[in-house]
Amino acid sequence: MHVLLRGIDLMLAERRGTAALESVEARFVAPVEPGVDISYRIEPVDHSRWQIEVSADRTLLAKLEVRLVSRPQKVDEAPVASTACEMGEPEVVSFAEWEHVAGRVPLLFDRELAGALLPNVTACLPDRQTSVLLATTRIVGMHCPGLHSLFSELQLDFDDSPDVTDDLEFTVSSYDERFRLATIDVRGGGATGQLRAFERPKPQEQASVSSLAHLVDSAEFAGQRALVVGGSRGIGEIAAKLLATGGAEVCLTYRSGSADAQKIVEDILTLPAASARSLRFDATAGADELVDALAGWSPTRLLYFATPPIFRPRHAGYSSALYAEFSSVYVSAFADLFYALVPSGHLEYVLYPSSVAVEDTPRELVEYAVAKAAGETLCNYLSKTDPGIDFRIPRLPRLPTDQTANVFGIAAVDPVPLMLDLLR
Repeated sequence: MHVLLRGIDLMLAERRGTAALESVEARFVAPVEPGVDISYRIEPVDHSRWQIEVSADRTLLAKLEVRLVSRPQKVDEAPVASTACEMGEPEVVSFAEWEHVAGRVPLLFDRELAGALLPNVTACLPDRQTSVLLATTRIVGMHCPGLHSLFSELQLDFDDSPDVTDDLEFTVSSYDERFRLATIDVRGGGATGQLRAFERPKPQEQASVSSLAHLVDSAEFAGQRALVVGGSRGIGEIAAKLLATGGAEVCLTYRSGSADAQKIVEDILTLPAASARSLRFDATAGADELVDALAGWSPTRLLYFATPPIFRPRHAGYSSALYAEFSSVYVSAFADLFYALVPSGHLEYVLYPSSVAVEDTPRELVEYAVAKAAGETLCNYLSKTDPGIDFRIPRLPRLPTDQTANVFGIAAVDPVPLMLDLLR
């Protein structure tokens, strides 16, 4: 919703005078990742209608169409409560419950914050109209589908009726089980329209240490010290748990998921005489800080699961910028960490998981596949320069992680037996 409002703000900077919204249509084509630079292309269709395209690295992210009605001055006949929203906890609505979902959210508008972030919107448009747009994202993100949602489309018509409400009502009018897509009717605050939202896959839950205990002898990895980079989710989490279950000392790293990492450590520490801890580590920031944090603890095993988001919005052709991002993690950062750990003389085993994408080179993963291939080449080189270290460079199939989950629930291989074979 900030992407939409920012587009309207830039549009209003190109025209003079105050106005009111007549209608807004938005199609959110792809997610906008935090930290990504985005660009807006703003085109007037006629004196009252504007089209806006939002993109990043030549990839379309959103298409907007805005109709305006000119006003001699800004008028808010029914002021909106100028306050921030108390969000609370998002609901978790299962697909089976969608047909019964209805409710309302209050119209709220923090004018001070809006003035700083969206000065033209705040100066030119009625506060109530902006508050309606803001309320739509609370409906999708907090109520339906709630926590596990993807906002897909919006269509709103505004009128000048003096009989406006202080909230926005919503009702699920239809839902498509094939795509887990809800259509939500909204009305209130001088607006009527529809929202569309997908139920996205829930975060992938991996097996607990108690459920893995029967697979691993409690002393199978005794005496090993394992550094699991990227061990707070996915197959890195599985590897950390299997090693700990087999008696290894484990240090797992995370870049942003401190709560996830701590939960895994606590799970591991339920094992008798277990040793586990977690450290924050941004692989692209260099290895020195991590080595300092290890404080003389020298791993015998390095397992490298660090990865940026793999699946990205696509444009036609190959993106050098995207390859550079993947390469910084899979090649440069890995080399820095390896060379930082080798002088200790204790490193015996390196697991560098690659991907079958190197062979298949899917069109939507070409930059990822090329970077992984470069990582494989680097590992093969390092294995020759340090022949005493056992390098494992498996090309893994699609495994069930947060990265590989999608709306359609494509099946994936069970990671536990595969990972256990590699660790052995």
